[in-house]
Amino acid sequence: MMNKSIIALKALLMFLCLICLLKVPYGYFIFFRFVALILFVLFAIDSYKKSNTTWLVIWLVSALLVNPIIKTPLGRSFWNLVDILWAILLFFSLTDSLVTWKSKT
Repeated sequence: MMNKSIIALKALLMFLCLICLLKVPYGYFIFFRFVALILFVLFAIDSYKKSNTTWLVIWLVSALLVNPIIKTPLGRSFWNLVDILWAILLFFSLTDSLVTWKSKT
């Protein structure tokens, strides 16, 4: 059950990252930071349980970068690059999770 949830949450966060590329109110970015922080930490815990060090480090660095408490002051265009990078990473992680889930069922 947890794998299905992780897969769905990765797809959701990938979608939320892509929404950041649109013209949205600043409040969306605040919402995104909180949601992304929680999900990146959840993905890191899942990667730790699976002994996947590479994804663990990626998710922890992402959680630190998106942290809404201590904001990282980057320009809009740099954040857009980060959002695209996160969407790509989430896509590859999602396909990796789907392959793993399919092989176990």
